[in-house]
Parts: sequence; C-alpha cells; structure tokens
Amino acid sequence: MRKFLTFIIILSSFLLLPLYAHGPTRQQVVESVVINVSVDKAWELVGDFSALHKWHPAIQSTEMKGEDLRILTLSPDKKITEKLVKRDVEKKKIKYKITDMTTLETFEFAGRKIERKVLPVNTYTGFLSVIAEGEGSKVTWKGKFYRPYLLNPPTPEGMSDKDATGTISKIYRAGLDNLKKILEEANKISASAPKPNSLKKPEKPTPPVAPKTPESVVIAMDASKSTPSKTGFDPSNPYKSHIKCDEGKKCKVDKFLIKGFRTFSQCQVCHGLDGNGSTIAPSLMDKLKNEVDYKTFLDRITNGFKGQIGVMPSWKNNPNIMKNKENLYAYLKARSDGIIPAGRLKKFKH
Repeated sequence: MRKFLTFIIILSSFLLLPLYAHGPTRQQVVESVVINVSVDKAWELVGDFSALHKWHPAIQSTEMKGEDLRILTLSPDKKITEKLVKRDVEKKKIKYKITDMTTLETFEFAGRKIERKVLPVNTYTGFLSVIAEGEGSKVTWKGKFYRPYLLNPPTPEGMSDKDATGTISKIYRAGLDNLKKILEEANKISASAPKPNSLKKPEKPTPPVAPKTPESVVIAMDASKSTPSKTGFDPSNPYKSHIKCDEGKKCKVDKFLIKGFRTFSQCQVCHGLDGNGSTIAPSLMDKLKNEVDYKTFLDRITNGFKGQIGVMPSWKNNPNIMKNKENLYAYLKARSDGIIPAGRLKKFKH
C-alpha cells in the first residue's frame, strides 16, 4: 500500500510540473508593406542577400563571406552574422538564420553568467517574401525565435518575450518603411523623366572620360581656371584641410565635412547608405573617382542627369542641397579617395 501511495505522489508531481515551470515558448513577428512598384523591381532589391544595407537604415554595411554568409555591421562594435538557408527565385522567398552576434556585455543574474548580445533573441530564423498586390507588390518580413534567456522567469531586464518581439517588430518596420520610400521615390523619378523623341536627331554620344591621374587632375583644374570660392573652398583640394589623421588611428573630420555627411542623407535614398550604388542609381564612389569633377558634379545636382542607371533629379530648388554643395562634394570626394569610411564620423575641433 505504501509503495502504491508513493507511486501516486510521484506521478502527480510530474503531471503538475508543467503548470508551475516551463521554458520559453517560440515567438513570431510578422510585418508587411505594400509598395507601388512591380514584384520584379521589389524582388531585385529584397532578393539580394548582399544588399540589406542598401535599404535598411540600421545597417551600415554588408560583408559577404562566400555566397551564403553575410556579416551585417550596425556600428563598429555591433555585428550580426547570418546564413542564407534558402533562396527561391521563382516564389521570390528568402529564408535565413542568425549564426552569431556581438556580445555587448556579460553580467550575473540568479547566480549565472549571462551574455547580452546585439539582439534580444535566440535561435532566430527570418523569412522575406514578395508577392503581387494589385498593381504593386507586398513585401512580408517574418521572424521566428526564442527570447535570449532560456530559463524560467523572472528574466533579466531587456530579455523577456516582450522585449524580443518588440525589438524585432521595430527592426522590420524601419526596414520595410525605408524600402517603400526608396523604391517609390525611384519609381517617381523614372516616371517623370522626359521620354526620348524619336523625331529628334540623335545627339552625338559624349566620349568617355578617362580615369584621371594626379597630373591630369592638376592640368584639368588649370585649364578650367578653377579658384577657391568665397568660402575658401578649393575644388582641387576639397577636403585635406578638413581632416586630421593620427598615426595608427582613424581620421577625424571637422564641422565642414560633418555638414557634408548630413547633406548626403538625402542622396542615400537612391545611391545607398554607403554611396556605393544600388539597383536604381550608380556608385558615387566610382563616379567621383574616375569621372566626375566638381564642375560636372555641380552641373548634375543643379540641372539633373540621365545616366545608364536611373535618372538624377535636379536639386536646384532644394536649399538643403544647394547651400551645402561644397560640403557634400568634399565629403564624397574624401570617401571616394578612401580617406574616410562610410557611416558616422569622429569630429575634431580647429
């Protein structure tokens, strides 16, 4: 009889255990956006596993390690490594997972050492898809994951289910809203571009401009009689007096180039967050390195330009661009010459 009662007690404890203690449950977040562009145009950007930095404002750069592994840089001390699991071009779907994240801090909680990483998630799998929605397209971003603290509550601050779902939802929303802005803005620019008149005589093609050596730059500037502007800006030497580089350390810039960096934010919509181009606009780094001098740059931002990729709108009625044109050129030229990196810059005082 005693053995029977002992068995009943043990059995009851196992049956009641799930009511009092359980591990984390898998969470899911789904966000969508409808974009007024074709499915193919949306997929061209969304389906490129190496291009997340071109449309998500939180990503500074994407570094590919082979064809299916990318390292996303949010800031110099925050990186996320993701692996492409599946890419279905026909169905326009992508599946990927997080394999590693930067550890931001290590602390003790309930007698255990806990690591806080870039995102408050564990075992994360993400999905991106593009489908037709009326005359446009619908992009959906879905994630499945656990909270980072896998033991029973209470959880450390910032590591609950609510923290995990809230963070991922905000990330998706920011990316999708910016994607819509980029694609629809590019679509408007293309739609407003003047259509070629077949009755007009074709214009003579402009011969390609050869890459400039330091000597040819000096000759070209002398030929155009370029002189510093009233503000002291010199197109032949646009940034050197605004940068300080300590030996073995990253270069710092002054207020002049910081203003150029901020002005560039209006160019990111088409040319990408790092200025290295996108599916709708060319790389400004390549253009300023091999083709565009200040005179050409000024003409194009003032009057617009139609190139092989997209149409550059005229900015002459935009005071935020025109009043900072020298700052913008100096910043982009320093970037194209490899003097300063993309992203936020450290400032020095004169």
